[in-house]
Amino acid sequence: MAAAAAASALLVLAVLGARHQLGGARRAQEEEIYESELVVEAPPPSLAGRSSRFEDARGVYERLCFGAAAPSANGAPCVNVLFTRKGFLRSGDLHKARQVNHIVSGSVRLTQRIGDADATSVHHGAETIVLPAHTPHLYEFLEDTLMTEHWIDEMGRPAEFRAWLFQPYRLRISNASLLRSEMLPAV
Repeated sequence: MAAAAAASALLVLAVLGARHQLGGARRAQEEEIYESELVVEAPPPSLAGRSSRFEDARGVYERLCFGAAAPSANGAPCVNVLFTRKGFLRSGDLHKARQVNHIVSGSVRLTQRIGDADATSVHHGAETIVLPAHTPHLYEFLEDTLMTEHWIDEMGRPAEFRAWLFQPYRLRISNASLLRSEMLPAV
C-alpha cells in the first residue's frame, strides 16, 4: 500500500516537473514573436500612469487609475474605458501580460494570430475576453460598442501596460482614424 502511494507521488512529481519544463519552453517560444520583423515596440503610451482621456474618429478612450499616482507591475490598478463607433478598428498589437476586455454593450469581431494563422471570433455585450500574453490581436467594431480593458500578470495582479505593434494587423487601422483631439484630464 505504502509502495503504491509512493509510486503515485513520484508519478505526480514527474508530471508536474514535465509541465513546468514545458511551460518554460512554451513561454520562451511565445516570446520569440518579439524578434519577428513583423513586430515593433510601440511608443510609450500617452495615457500611462494617470487618469486621462482622448477622442479620435473612432470614439473615446478614457483611462481611470485608482490608488497610487503611477501604476507599476503590481501597483495601482487602472482600467481603460473605450467607446468605439461601428466600423472602426483598434489594437493591432500584443503584450507580455494578459489583456482582459469586458464588452459592456455592442459587438466586436476579434482576430488573433495563433501560430501562423488568424483565428476570428465574434463577441457581444456582457462577455469577457482574456487574451493570452504574447498574442497579436485586432478588434473590429460591428456596432457602437462600450468596453473596458486592463492587463494582468500570471497571478492575476494588475500589470504594467507595454505594447508591441503587430504590423499585419496595425497597418489595417487607418492613420486618419488615429488623429486625436486634445488630450483631456479624466473627469
